[in-house]
Amino acid sequence: MRLTVGCLMIASLMLVAGCSRTVTVAPQTGVPIIQMVNDPIEPTNRVISSINYGIFRGVIDPINQVYKLIFPAPVRRGISRVDLNLKYPVHLINSLLQGKFRGAGDETNRFLINTTIGLLGLFDPATHWFHIKPRREDFGQTFGYYGHEPGFYFVLPLLGPSSGRDALGQLLDTPFDLASWLVGA
Repeated sequence: MRLTVGCLMIASLMLVAGCSRTVTVAPQTGVPIIQMVNDPIEPTNRVISSINYGIFRGVIDPINQVYKLIFPAPVRRGISRVDLNLKYPVHLINSLLQGKFRGAGDETNRFLINTTIGLLGLFDPATHWFHIKPRREDFGQTFGYYGHEPGFYFVLPLLGPSSGRDALGQLLDTPFDLASWLVGA
């Protein structure tokens, strides 16, 4: 049900078109860069951004501070590595869909090594001992590989900024992410 409602929401948002300008500053030179950003729902994006900011400042940041207080940095890094390890099916499928067979092999080797020697992914011997770097391919990147334009900019509640292509990609990533299976269980 959630997947269908999300797809309908994203599809309806993709039908809207428009542009606005943003000014960013180049980090090395400090020169302003004017970019056209396809943001047809800018007022809505601003409201959602404000709500997200309030939720993050009032709820998420305090929880994050307690999390940092309870768990030292090495434990937090281990948890992040387990999460990355659980994304193996997403990375594998998208590497294959993009014809990146070496990347698919690397991801498979990483998963096997980190799940066994790395204690379910708490540690990363695949990188440190075997020098196999992660290939973080996802469905948004696969859509881009096949020529789908990003679509317009919009802000997702609680998830933050995205584009139509990446938001749809996130929806498709979710059922293949083993962490979503554990949370849903």
